[in-house]
Amino acid sequence: MMRYLKRISSNCQVFISTHSTNFLDTGEMNNIYLVSRMNSTHIQLLDYEEALALIPKELGIRLSSLFMFDRLVFVEGPSDEAVIREWASLLRVNFSQHNVGFVQMGGVRNFTHFAAQATLSFLSKRQVRIWFIIDHDERDNAEIARLKELVGQNAAVKVLEAREIENYLINARAVREFISQKRQMSGNPITNELPSEADINMTIDKSADELRQLAIDKHVVRVLCHPVYPNTKSLFDGAVNTTIAERIVTEIDRLVADLQETKADIQRVYQDHTHRLDSIWPNKKL
Repeated sequence: MMRYLKRISSNCQVFISTHSTNFLDTGEMNNIYLVSRMNSTHIQLLDYEEALALIPKELGIRLSSLFMFDRLVFVEGPSDEAVIREWASLLRVNFSQHNVGFVQMGGVRNFTHFAAQATLSFLSKRQVRIWFIIDHDERDNAEIARLKELVGQNAAVKVLEAREIENYLINARAVREFISQKRQMSGNPITNELPSEADINMTIDKSADELRQLAIDKHVVRVLCHPVYPNTKSLFDGAVNTTIAERIVTEIDRLVADLQETKADIQRVYQDHTHRLDSIWPNKKL
């Protein structure tokens, strides 16, 4: 339909009124108008430069997300959205009825990209309520606080208690049911009995224990292997009686000293995190 309308519009003018998100997402930016009614009908060609160029083009957020939903949930990826939608379905919560849309960030590394003040401010002015739901991973309380401070009052940041959303799916009864369904879907006759829930729990525990060292390593890497950057501002605020080359050498020496200090602290950090994870491992490993 869109291709047909674009083709005939070369000879005539076509006006479209629609609630279809497909039309909104595939239409050309300079052909989209916002029609509203306060005391009288108001027709406005959307300001591409001030608002829409900042958001859909730069961030990859679809136009339908901006104009068709009252609530937006930013998640890390497609599996997160799929899990949340399935839970909502089981709880009989209808996202469509409540005008809830999802934006997939492509990983938490893009959090600051999507949480840009220009984006949040624009959505807030449209009275769109915003949530960011992200995995806990190896984040500590200080980092979580920084993420919440970044979005301010324009959005809510929900950090899962579990390491990632898939951890909530570790349930022996559910896994057993899943194995049963997979066998039925395969079309092969079931020649052996399903594993018991106790067997599945033992397998889950064994798999978790095999990941213990990896969990320790991830925590240690997160603490010790953060990037270091030269303070370029200080290079130009330095004493006038030194050359830029001398100031660069001084700044590099400072970075080297910081790295040497980190290097000297490796064993202590490793032992601290090993002890901490071991103390909570029996109850938290899943």
